[in-house]
Amino acid sequence: MIAVKSYKELKPIQGNYLLSLEETYAKKNLRDKTERIVNSGCLAIDDLLGGGLERGNVIGLSCEGIEGRIFSFNLLSSILITQLEVTKPTSAPQPLTKAIIIDSTGSFPLTLLVTILKSRIIANHHHNSSNHCDHGTHRDDESFANVVDHQIQRCLEMVNISRIFDLEGLWEVLGETDNVKHMLSTRNSSASPNVSGNIGQVLSVKPTQSALSPSIACSSAMEGGIEVLLVDNMTALISEFLTTRENEDAHNKLKLLSQKLHIFTRERNILSLLHNTTVHSNIPPTNPHIFNLQSHNTKSIFPSNSLKPALGQIFAQFTSLHLFFSSLPRARKDANIVYQKTKHPNSNLKLDLASYTIVIEVLKDDSSNSSFVSKGRTIGWREGKWIAVDLNKDMIDFNHAFPLTLKGKREQEKLVI
Repeated sequence: MIAVKSYKELKPIQGNYLLSLEETYAKKNLRDKTERIVNSGCLAIDDLLGGGLERGNVIGLSCEGIEGRIFSFNLLSSILITQLEVTKPTSAPQPLTKAIIIDSTGSFPLTLLVTILKSRIIANHHHNSSNHCDHGTHRDDESFANVVDHQIQRCLEMVNISRIFDLEGLWEVLGETDNVKHMLSTRNSSASPNVSGNIGQVLSVKPTQSALSPSIACSSAMEGGIEVLLVDNMTALISEFLTTRENEDAHNKLKLLSQKLHIFTRERNILSLLHNTTVHSNIPPTNPHIFNLQSHNTKSIFPSNSLKPALGQIFAQFTSLHLFFSSLPRARKDANIVYQKTKHPNSNLKLDLASYTIVIEVLKDDSSNSSFVSKGRTIGWREGKWIAVDLNKDMIDFNHAFPLTLKGKREQEKLVI
C-alpha cells in the first residue's frame, strides 16, 4: 500500500515567499537592470531575439556546422569583456571564474574563441575611442597590440574548461555528487583545468578526468560567481548515456538532470548554453512552398529542410529557448536547382551552382523573459520566428542575408525553402 501524506505534512510554501526568491535570483550578477539581457554582439541575431538573451535561461543551439559555436562564443565574449570594465587586474594566483565550459569531445575550438575575443576587444576599443573623440594612431602601434593580448589573457583567466565524457561528470558540475567537497579538499591546485598558455601560441587546455575536473571547476565558479555554463556538446553526453542504460531508467534520469540544470541556471541567474548537433530527417520534402507551423519544437518549420535537431524531444526538454541553425537555398533559383536535383538525381543540374544562406529559427521559447514582458511582449513571442543570415568574411560574426531597402523593408527574395 502506498502511504499518502496529508496536506499539512507536505509543508506548502507561500506564493509571496517564492516570488521573493525569484526576485532575488534575478538580481544576481547584475549591477543594474540593463544587464539582465545579454546581447551577443551579432546584431542580426540580437534583432531576432529582441535585443539578446535573458539570464536565468537554458539556451539550446542545434547546428550542423560551427555557426552555433560562433554565436555562443560571441555571447561569452560579451560577458567577459564587460568583466574587464568592472574588475581590475589582480595579482591573485586564481582569478574569479566567470564561465565554465564542458568539452565532451576533446576537440574544443579554443583558437576560434580567441579569434572572436580579439575581434570583439578591438571593436570595443574603437567604439570607446570614437565616443571620446580619440583619433590618435596609438591603436596601430605595438603597445596597443600588447594591450589587446593582455585583455585576451585576462578574459581567458576567467574561463574554466573541463573535459567531461559522461553525464556523471556534468552532475558533479551541478553539485549533485556527495563527494565533491571531499574531492575539493584532496585535489592539489596543479590539477586545475583553467585555460593556460601564451597568446602568441595556440593556447592549450589541460586535459582532466571526468571524476576530477568538474569538482574543481565547480569550486572556483561558486566562489567567483559563474555567469555562463557552456556544454560543447550535449549530443555526445546524452548519446553515451542512452547506450549504456535501460531505456526507462535513462529517460527518467535525463528528466531529473534537465530539472536540475534549469534550477541551477535560474538560482544563479546565469546563461546556460547547450550545443547540439543535427541529423537528417527521414521525411522527404513534399511541397517546399508550405510552412509547417506544427513542428512540436523539434524540427524546422520549412518542410524542405532535410535536417532536424539531434535527440528530438530529449534535447528539447533541456532548453528554455531552442535555436536551430541550418543552411538552405538562398533564393528561388537556388531552390529550383537543389530540389530538382533531389527529385531527378540523373539530371544535368550542378548543385555547386546553388548558393545558400544560414537560416536561424526559434523552435521553442519558454524562457522567463520578464524584461520583454515589461515592454508589452508576451511569453513565447519569439517562437516560430526566423531570420536569414550570412557569415562575415572573417567567419566570426553574422550579417543580414538581405539588405534593407530605402523603405526600411528587407528585400528577402521570398525564400522558397
